[in-house]
Amino acid sequence: MAEREAWKIAESQNRWKLVVINPAFVMGPSLSNRMDGTSVQFMHDLVGGPLKSGVPDLTFGIVDVRDVARAHVLAANNEASGRHILCADTKTFVELAQMLKDRYGRSLPLPRGQLPTFMVYIIGPLFGLSWGFLKKNLGVRYKLDNRRSKEDLGISYRSVADTLCDHVEQMKASGIIQAA
Repeated sequence: MAEREAWKIAESQNRWKLVVINPAFVMGPSLSNRMDGTSVQFMHDLVGGPLKSGVPDLTFGIVDVRDVARAHVLAANNEASGRHILCADTKTFVELAQMLKDRYGRSLPLPRGQLPTFMVYIIGPLFGLSWGFLKKNLGVRYKLDNRRSKEDLGISYRSVADTLCDHVEQMKASGIIQAA
């Protein structure tokens, strides 16, 4: 709704152009040691043990926080226009865990695999996942088209693996998680 209103305002004047940045799930190292951010809590759950028994069959679009910041600068300084989806790639929970296993092996209590669907419906609400959300998203694979952000803004994305590993390293340095 806010974006629709912004487009109405932009179309009613000719002094400036509206450029919209729509990031996927923003991950990557934080500038603070706070635990109340969604991405920090997500990473804590992924690498800190709460999800070590398994993860739901969910897909996430991921973008690095540093790429989001760079996209805003590029949008302000280039002749950009319109809407831009920022997403390095889409990955499942299991794929994210595997990327971290490749780097951290057994030093972190990473998820062992994918949970059966019936179990996700039982324990999902304990993790804030409603049955309605699960019904619409469990097992659904999708890709996000980031071509426009690459072409119009000129952005190149960090790999999801680098984003996750940099995030883990920042959380270890901050004492948010401990590795064996």
